[in-house]
Amino acid sequence: MAKSTGVKNVTEGQSTVAVGRRLAWPLDELAGALGTSVGFLRLEIQRGSLRIARLGRRVVVTDQEAQRYLAAGVEAGKPEP
Repeated sequence: MAKSTGVKNVTEGQSTVAVGRRLAWPLDELAGALGTSVGFLRLEIQRGSLRIARLGRRVVVTDQEAQRYLAAGVEAGKPEP
């Protein structure tokens, strides 16, 4: 039996929205999900490698930015042909 991810796709007009998918990550939760530290993420933010969004005083990383950051890391780690 397949495990449910809790994500449900809903079509609104011409776009599909993933309901139940996380839109943004607080730094502590993103660090836990990536297996790294908040300090490392703050360093990446200072370097300009990871972009943040502010919700009032709260600092978050959008899910789209987290995916971009991971993809950039995978690309950087590929050996050259």
